Amino acid sequence: MASEDGGRPSGFAFTANHATIIVAIIGATAASFGNLYTAHENLLVAQQDLQAKLIFKAVEGSDLKERANNLHFLIEAGLLSDPDGKIRNLNDERYPSKSVASFNCVKDQTEAAQLICQKEELSVLDRIMARYYFRLLGLSEGKDKHDLVADQNQWLGERNSCLDLGGPADSCMAEKYQLRIAYLLGRLTEKQASAPHTAATVP
Repeated sequence: MASEDGGRPSGFAFTANHATIIVAIIGATAASFGNLYTAHENLLVAQQDLQAKLIFKAVEGSDLKERANNLHFLIEAGLLSDPDGKIRNLNDERYPSKSVASFNCVKDQTEAAQLICQKEELSVLDRIMARYYFRLLGLSEGKDKHDLVADQNQWLGERNSCLDLGGPADSCMAEKYQLRIAYLLGRLTEKQASAPHTAATVP
């Protein structure tokens, strides 16, 4: 005689609660695999970021032999991955480099200079400022030229005074640079406008 449940064997009843539990288990398992995958991806990104920083640190000097030795040391120490030997065999003149200041960071070991060399924003601002300054200096003569040099030396002292304020020296220097660039650009624009045979553009 057929049972009322359509002939299914008695002894186990699959309920909605069972379905909920199974769905929860599947969801938890998928989440675990997802978390493991995400953690693995994050680890790879962190490793790549660290290696990129090590590479830029190794090649930030100006001496080509020293840069090559630094990279080879990192590879030998296992801190850089170079399975195909691409870094080891790279022409040292093609090594990447960070944005550099307008002066030699290796020779100038003053506190202000080293801070500028360590901060990419300051290095960029210093290079822009120097470009406008020397361009304006080249267009100046006599007393104007003398006054510009004296004014620049005074500004350098004001820039370096950021180290003695007790606060973030880099943000103070960045502000000094931005103001100086605006001033030099204004002077340069005026100088070029008053010289008919001088290019009117200031890149």
